Amino acid sequence: MKIIITICLIILLSAFKTYCQHSFIQPIKNIGTIVLPDTPQIKKRKKDTIYLTSNNGLTYLVQVAQLQNRELIFFGNNSNLDKLYNSIIEGTLYGANARLIYKKNIQIHHLIGIEFGFKSKKKTGIYYGYNQVYYLNNTLVNYSLHSSDSMSSNNDNLKTYFNSFKLIMSDKNIKQDDVPKIYHIIERIVSWLIFLGLLFLIGWVVKLGINRIKKKII
Repeated sequence: MKIIITICLIILLSAFKTYCQHSFIQPIKNIGTIVLPDTPQIKKRKKDTIYLTSNNGLTYLVQVAQLQNRELIFFGNNSNLDKLYNSIIEGTLYGANARLIYKKNIQIHHLIGIEFGFKSKKKTGIYYGYNQVYYLNNTLVNYSLHSSDSMSSNNDNLKTYFNSFKLIMSDKNIKQDDVPKIYHIIERIVSWLIFLGLLFLIGWVVKLGINRIKKKII
Protein backbone atom coordinates (compact mmCIF):
# COMPACT_ATOMS: atom_id res chain seq x y z
CA MET A 1 0.00 0.00 0.00
CA LYS A 2 2.83 2.40 0.88
CA ILE A 3 4.48 1.64 -2.45
CA ILE A 4 1.26 2.52 -4.32
CA ILE A 5 0.89 5.78 -2.37
CA THR A 6 4.54 6.66 -3.08
CA ILE A 7 4.09 6.00 -6.80
CA CYS A 8 0.92 8.14 -6.86
CA LEU A 9 2.75 10.99 -5.11
CA ILE A 10 5.61 10.83 -7.61
CA ILE A 11 3.14 10.97 -10.52
CA LEU A 12 1.27 13.90 -8.98
CA LEU A 13 4.50 15.80 -8.27
CA SER A 14 5.70 15.15 -11.81
CA ALA A 15 2.40 16.37 -13.24
CA PHE A 16 2.49 19.47 -11.00
CA LYS A 17 6.06 20.22 -12.08
CA THR A 18 5.10 19.90 -15.74
CA TYR A 19 2.06 22.12 -15.21
CA CYS A 20 4.12 24.81 -13.49
CA GLN A 21 6.78 24.90 -16.17
CA HIS A 22 6.44 27.50 -18.90
CA SER A 23 3.44 29.17 -17.31
CA PHE A 24 4.05 32.89 -17.99
CA ILE A 25 2.91 34.24 -21.36
CA GLN A 26 5.12 37.16 -22.37
CA PRO A 27 3.77 39.52 -25.07
CA ILE A 28 6.34 40.59 -27.65
CA LYS A 29 5.19 44.04 -28.79
CA ASN A 30 2.26 43.58 -31.17
CA ILE A 31 4.04 40.74 -32.96
CA GLY A 32 3.45 37.65 -30.86
CA THR A 33 3.84 35.89 -27.53
CA ILE A 34 6.28 33.45 -25.97
CA VAL A 35 5.88 31.31 -22.86
CA LEU A 36 8.47 31.62 -20.07
CA PRO A 37 8.78 29.58 -16.86
CA ASP A 38 8.41 32.66 -14.66
CA THR A 39 7.81 36.41 -14.78
CA PRO A 40 10.92 37.83 -16.45
CA GLN A 41 13.09 40.76 -15.52
CA ILE A 42 12.63 43.45 -18.17
CA LYS A 43 15.44 45.72 -19.23
CA LYS A 44 14.60 48.47 -21.72
CA ARG A 45 17.57 49.91 -23.55
CA LYS A 46 17.94 52.51 -26.29
CA LYS A 47 17.75 50.07 -29.21
CA ASP A 48 16.18 46.96 -27.69
CA THR A 49 14.26 45.37 -24.83
CA ILE A 50 15.50 42.31 -22.92
CA TYR A 51 13.31 39.78 -21.08
CA LEU A 52 15.31 37.49 -18.78
CA THR A 53 14.40 34.66 -16.42
CA SER A 54 15.75 31.29 -15.28
CA ASN A 55 14.46 27.92 -14.11
CA ASN A 56 16.14 24.63 -13.11
CA GLY A 57 19.59 25.85 -14.17
CA LEU A 58 18.38 27.11 -17.57
CA THR A 59 18.42 30.76 -18.60
CA TYR A 60 15.69 32.08 -20.89
CA LEU A 61 16.36 35.31 -22.78
CA VAL A 62 14.20 37.21 -25.26
CA GLN A 63 15.56 40.23 -27.15
CA VAL A 64 13.37 42.55 -29.22
CA ALA A 65 15.31 45.11 -31.25
CA GLN A 66 14.20 47.84 -33.62
CA LEU A 67 16.29 48.30 -36.75
CA GLN A 68 16.97 51.80 -38.02
CA ASN A 69 16.32 52.83 -41.63
CA ARG A 70 20.04 53.13 -42.34
CA GLU A 71 20.46 49.49 -41.29
CA LEU A 72 17.50 48.41 -43.39
CA ILE A 73 19.19 49.70 -46.56
CA PHE A 74 21.49 46.69 -46.31
CA PHE A 75 19.38 44.15 -44.47
CA GLY A 76 15.68 44.85 -44.91
CA ASN A 77 14.71 42.69 -47.83
CA ASN A 78 14.27 38.99 -48.52
CA SER A 79 17.38 38.72 -50.71
CA ASN A 80 19.49 39.93 -47.78
CA LEU A 81 17.86 37.99 -44.95
CA ASP A 82 20.74 35.51 -44.98
CA LYS A 83 23.16 38.39 -44.68
CA LEU A 84 21.24 39.79 -41.71
CA TYR A 85 20.93 36.44 -39.94
CA ASN A 86 24.59 35.60 -40.55
CA SER A 87 25.63 38.95 -39.08
CA ILE A 88 23.58 38.15 -35.95
CA ILE A 89 25.22 34.74 -35.64
CA GLU A 90 28.70 36.22 -36.11
CA GLY A 91 28.01 38.95 -33.55
CA THR A 92 26.68 36.41 -31.04
CA LEU A 93 29.67 34.11 -31.47
CA TYR A 94 32.12 37.00 -31.16
CA GLY A 95 30.44 38.41 -28.04
CA ALA A 96 30.23 35.00 -26.35
CA ASN A 97 33.69 33.83 -27.45
CA ALA A 98 31.92 30.82 -28.91
CA ARG A 99 31.95 28.45 -31.85
CA LEU A 100 28.93 27.54 -33.95
CA ILE A 101 27.48 24.06 -33.42
CA TYR A 102 24.73 24.20 -36.02
CA LYS A 103 22.37 26.50 -37.89
CA LYS A 104 19.24 25.85 -39.91
CA ASN A 105 16.40 27.73 -41.54
CA ILE A 106 13.04 27.81 -39.76
CA GLN A 107 9.62 29.11 -40.75
CA ILE A 108 6.31 30.13 -39.19
CA HIS A 109 3.65 30.49 -41.89
CA HIS A 110 5.56 32.46 -44.55
CA LEU A 111 7.90 34.10 -42.02
CA ILE A 112 11.51 33.00 -42.56
CA GLY A 113 13.89 32.75 -39.62
CA ILE A 114 17.09 31.09 -38.46
CA GLU A 115 17.92 28.71 -35.61
CA PHE A 116 21.46 28.18 -34.37
CA GLY A 117 23.36 26.73 -31.45
CA PHE A 118 26.78 27.54 -30.04
CA LYS A 119 29.29 26.42 -27.44
CA SER A 120 31.03 29.08 -25.37
CA LYS A 121 34.15 28.60 -23.27
CA LYS A 122 34.86 31.27 -20.67
CA LYS A 123 36.75 31.52 -17.39
CA THR A 124 33.55 30.70 -15.52
CA GLY A 125 33.16 27.48 -17.53
CA ILE A 126 31.48 26.09 -20.63
CA TYR A 127 27.90 26.87 -21.57
CA TYR A 128 25.67 26.28 -24.56
CA GLY A 129 23.26 28.67 -26.25
CA TYR A 130 20.34 27.89 -28.56
CA ASN A 131 18.66 30.71 -30.50
CA GLN A 132 15.77 31.28 -32.85
CA VAL A 133 15.68 34.62 -34.68
CA TYR A 134 13.03 36.28 -36.85
CA TYR A 135 13.11 39.59 -38.67
CA LEU A 136 9.82 41.29 -39.53
CA ASN A 137 8.40 44.80 -39.76
CA ASN A 138 11.72 46.52 -38.94
CA THR A 139 12.02 44.36 -35.80
CA LEU A 140 14.32 41.56 -34.73
CA VAL A 141 12.93 38.94 -32.34
CA ASN A 142 15.69 36.78 -30.84
CA TYR A 143 14.80 34.24 -28.14
CA SER A 144 17.40 31.91 -26.66
CA LEU A 145 17.97 29.22 -24.07
CA HIS A 146 21.30 28.89 -22.24
CA SER A 147 22.51 25.81 -20.39
CA SER A 148 25.68 24.38 -18.87
CA ASP A 149 24.91 21.12 -20.70
CA SER A 150 24.46 20.50 -24.39
CA MET A 151 20.94 19.77 -25.65
CA SER A 152 19.65 17.78 -28.57
CA SER A 153 16.97 19.19 -30.83
CA ASN A 154 14.54 16.76 -29.15
CA ASN A 155 15.19 18.11 -25.66
CA ASP A 156 11.81 18.72 -23.99
CA ASN A 157 12.75 22.11 -22.49
CA LEU A 158 14.14 23.35 -25.79
CA LYS A 159 11.21 22.10 -27.89
CA THR A 160 8.62 23.46 -25.46
CA TYR A 161 10.29 26.87 -25.35
CA PHE A 162 10.85 27.25 -29.08
CA ASN A 163 7.38 25.95 -29.95
CA SER A 164 5.77 28.39 -27.52
CA PHE A 165 6.49 31.38 -29.78
CA LYS A 166 3.20 32.32 -31.45
CA LEU A 167 2.40 35.11 -33.89
CA ILE A 168 -0.58 37.32 -33.08
CA MET A 169 -0.05 39.57 -36.09
CA SER A 170 -2.03 38.57 -39.17
CA ASP A 171 -0.09 37.26 -42.15
CA LYS A 172 -1.14 40.17 -44.35
CA ASN A 173 0.50 42.63 -41.93
CA ILE A 174 3.79 40.75 -41.70
CA LYS A 175 6.56 42.18 -43.86
CA GLN A 176 10.11 41.00 -44.31
CA ASP A 177 10.73 43.50 -47.09
CA ASP A 178 9.68 46.74 -45.45
CA VAL A 179 12.41 49.14 -46.51
CA PRO A 180 11.01 52.52 -47.59
CA LYS A 181 10.87 52.74 -51.40
CA ILE A 182 13.31 55.66 -51.44
CA TYR A 183 16.04 53.36 -50.12
CA HIS A 184 15.42 50.83 -52.89
CA ILE A 185 15.73 53.70 -55.39
CA ILE A 186 18.96 54.89 -53.77
CA GLU A 187 20.30 51.33 -53.79
CA ARG A 188 19.60 50.99 -57.52
CA ILE A 189 21.18 54.37 -58.30
CA VAL A 190 24.31 53.50 -56.33
CA SER A 191 24.54 50.11 -58.09
CA TRP A 192 24.27 51.77 -61.50
CA LEU A 193 26.87 54.40 -60.58
CA ILE A 194 29.27 51.65 -59.48
CA PHE A 195 28.60 49.75 -62.73
CA LEU A 196 29.19 52.84 -64.87
CA GLY A 197 32.30 53.66 -62.87
CA LEU A 198 33.68 50.19 -63.54
CA LEU A 199 32.95 50.55 -67.27
CA PHE A 200 34.73 53.89 -67.30
CA LEU A 201 37.71 52.40 -65.45
CA ILE A 202 37.93 49.47 -67.86
CA GLY A 203 37.72 51.83 -70.84
CA TRP A 204 40.42 54.06 -69.39
CA VAL A 205 42.75 51.09 -68.78
CA VAL A 206 42.18 49.77 -72.31
CA LYS A 207 42.81 53.22 -73.81
CA LEU A 208 45.97 53.61 -71.74
CA GLY A 209 47.21 50.21 -72.92
CA ILE A 210 46.51 51.04 -76.57
CA ASN A 211 48.38 54.35 -76.27
CA ARG A 212 51.41 52.59 -74.77
CA ILE A 213 51.42 50.02 -77.60
CA LYS A 214 51.24 52.85 -80.18
CA LYS A 215 54.17 54.63 -78.56
CA LYS A 216 56.28 51.44 -78.68
CA ILE A 217 55.44 50.92 -82.36
CA ILE A 218 56.41 54.51 -83.18
